[in-house]
Amino acid sequence: MLLLKINYTTSLDRAAKSVRYHAFRSRELPAEGKGIFDRTSDHADVRKFVRSLDDPLTQDRVTRRGKVIPTAKMHRLMFSLSRREFESCGFTSWKPVIREALEHFERYHGIKLEWVAAEHQSGTHPHVHVDIKSVYTAADGTRHRLVITNEMRLHLRYAVEGIMKREREIHQEERRQARAMDKALGDLTRDLTRGLMGLLRDAARDDPDPLNQTRRRRPRRDERDDDDGRGR
Repeated sequence: MLLLKINYTTSLDRAAKSVRYHAFRSRELPAEGKGIFDRTSDHADVRKFVRSLDDPLTQDRVTRRGKVIPTAKMHRLMFSLSRREFESCGFTSWKPVIREALEHFERYHGIKLEWVAAEHQSGTHPHVHVDIKSVYTAADGTRHRLVITNEMRLHLRYAVEGIMKREREIHQEERRQARAMDKALGDLTRDLTRGLMGLLRDAARDDPDPLNQTRRRRPRRDERDDDDGRGR
């Protein structure tokens, strides 16, 4: 079952620390590299993204009476699967999944997001953190504050689950074809072996001495006696 958590932070400092932690924390596996990815690169610019969070549209609002109303600076998402589910889909990385899901999300809503993400391949629950700036660009080029509604939350879940379903079916079909090919190869090897053994048996019956080597026959006793008599 896919686990999706979504929250946000109204603090630029906490947002920056969160992004850096996701990017540079120690990985669970030695082969994992540090850093974050985005829509086009596996090595996104952490500093550039953090600087972009300080935007006029993310500034806290101040009422006429001077009351400060905090505004979301960044939305934080986390997608997680069990190791078994992750591998049943044929996944080796979250990167293509997140890129496709967010591209679908943007296309459906007619917006463009600024985001970075970091995956952590823990032993039991591979997961990915996605940090999205709380500002989006509309199709007409205007920029607006991003508020993730319940509808958007469901859409994000359905987008990832749809990819999971498709990839799981592809992975299962590939495994089925591989098993069928292995079986066919095994059957062919067995049939060839049986055929070769049959040919060898037939050759042995037709020619007991397949190398045409004349075996030296030991003389019978009476022949030895005759030879001995002649020699006296």
